[in-house]
Amino acid sequence: MLKTWIAPAAALTLTLGLAAGDASAQGGLRGLISGTGLQSSDFEMMREAAAGLYDVSEPSIGSEAAWENAETGATGTVTLSGWDGTCADLDHSFRAGGTTTTQPFASRRCRSDAGEWVLEAR
Repeated sequence: MLKTWIAPAAALTLTLGLAAGDASAQGGLRGLISGTGLQSSDFEMMREAAAGLYDVSEPSIGSEAAWENAETGATGTVTLSGWDGTCADLDHSFRAGGTTTTQPFASRRCRSDAGEWVLEAR
């Protein structure tokens, strides 16, 4: 199952339903990253910033977190745009290192029965 988000400069395609630590997920993430100009470490910082918004005792819709990777020059923000108790809707905005174009995309993470946060269709 695939989900595509259209960003101004690139279409982002991501394989869904894979846990963040799954080795096969890393291959899917590389495909996502290659079209954006982001490095793997940028995507990890983006994921960690997002987790700080939803993996807390009381997520607050509208809360925002910023991230910056000094090694690559990439920066971004993520906003918790929706929360239903088990799934978080996230709006991202990022700029790859060495570029001046800000690109948006949306994602959704849901807690699985095993307690892991996985990507879901939004």
